[in-house]
Amino acid sequence: MKKVLIIVAAAILSFAGTNPKSESGNSGKASIFLIPDRMPHLTKLIKKHWRDKNLNLSQQQKKELIKIRKRTVSGIMKLKKEITKLENEIVKDVMVKSDPNAKRKLKRLAALKAKASAIHIDCIIDTKKVLNEDQLSYLLNGLKER
Repeated sequence: MKKVLIIVAAAILSFAGTNPKSESGNSGKASIFLIPDRMPHLTKLIKKHWRDKNLNLSQQQKKELIKIRKRTVSGIMKLKKEITKLENEIVKDVMVKSDPNAKRKLKRLAALKAKASAIHIDCIIDTKKVLNEDQLSYLLNGLKER
């Protein structure tokens, strides 16, 4: 019986973080954000439309947007590694070890996801300061059409 439980737990662990219907709704990747689907990833949108004549970014805007992107991506990537590692530890603690103390790690996980969400919010706010109303409208209207 114990051998069967270990096999089942190993199977569950092998799928940890690859849930096709994750809370983020993005092709099986679990989100590291607390609000995964309702705030745009403006830095990704801008990268996609970097040379778009309709967006018409000035050289000064591009310089500022590159700074925002570098700061955002580097912060998120550091946190993503920590979050993924901690999520896997929690799953292992619960599914393999049946460790009731795994719940204590949830506070750390929540704090990391809150920090990632704060970086995301800063990115949106800072990007909105760089873009004019027409540019922002152009980017956000493109999201509504999808």
